[in-house]
Amino acid sequence: MGEKTCVRPLDFGHSVSTESVSVSSQRESGVQLTQFSDYAIRLLMLLAMEEGHSITIGDAAATLKLSKNHLIKIANLLVRKDFIVGTRGRRGGIRLSRSSEDIRLGDIIRVTEPTLLPVQCMSTPGACSLENICRGPIYLQDAMMSFLSELDKATLADLVRNRRSAKSSC
Repeated sequence: MGEKTCVRPLDFGHSVSTESVSVSSQRESGVQLTQFSDYAIRLLMLLAMEEGHSITIGDAAATLKLSKNHLIKIANLLVRKDFIVGTRGRRGGIRLSRSSEDIRLGDIIRVTEPTLLPVQCMSTPGACSLENICRGPIYLQDAMMSFLSELDKATLADLVRNRRSAKSSC
């Protein structure tokens, strides 16, 4: 059985602190998102909790206990994909480009996981000697579409609400 670590916000005022919590996993995850996606979701959640206010990348990095350089890369992508707005200068910072109610988790994953393919043969022709007879990729593609469809049901606002109400589970 594996151990998972989740980060749960403890304070929802203007500055947000986090705490790492270990929870036992009964089974291994079937789909594993990249660290990039994980950090992007954390950053967007932080911005959702600060909705209407800009925060600096430095403050976000300190609050989330993540690398400032890594968050800069993530923020640049999120600006290009219109999830956040960045303002340069002395009073600069980042904020959500629209309401957290209008940002779907599936859309975030589609942007941060552009090659969300569970097996190599789906992205590399000739990688498998059975590709001419195997129907597995068809079922896996359908499963990935269902996965993303399920994520489309949740908004960034839902994630923040769920974090606020979750007392003992992540």
